[in-house]
Amino acid sequence: MDEVKAIQPIDEKTKWREDFPVDEVKEHYVERREFTKFLLLISGSFVVGQAYIGVRNFFRKSAQQLPIKKIASIDSIKVNSFISFEYPAKGDSCFLIRLTETKFVAYSNKCTHLMCPVIPQMDKMQLYCPCHAGYFDMNNGNPLAGPPPRALARVKLKFLQGEIYAEGMVV
Repeated sequence: MDEVKAIQPIDEKTKWREDFPVDEVKEHYVERREFTKFLLLISGSFVVGQAYIGVRNFFRKSAQQLPIKKIASIDSIKVNSFISFEYPAKGDSCFLIRLTETKFVAYSNKCTHLMCPVIPQMDKMQLYCPCHAGYFDMNNGNPLAGPPPRALARVKLKFLQGEIYAEGMVV
């Protein structure tokens, strides 16, 4: 008569393997052609991204025109002293230092390490960043000691009829 087959329990963990057979060795195999295509695609996207950043920075710098702003009169600053001012915008702290009768320098007040405020030390002729003991040369803004990686941003100065004006930044 009818044969009765014994029903075997279905193991759910292996059931999907019958429905979707996968060769695990071939699954993890990547051909050289695919790998090369992947490398070229990733490298190309990095090149396009860098070119975009470069072009954007070029046009931004050429279009950026900073205002000319009066800082102080020459006679109002004594030799070996400094004054603070804001340039190019409100909140951008800078300072103007009179080193000699004829030499003036102006720098941004932000350290190039972590943007901490820089303090002029007139007796030592250096600029001090108290956050991580960074020191800058007062004459040119170059780092002397500590972690600052580059010179302070310098403010371009213009002298007209006994007045001192800021006319741009040198980064």
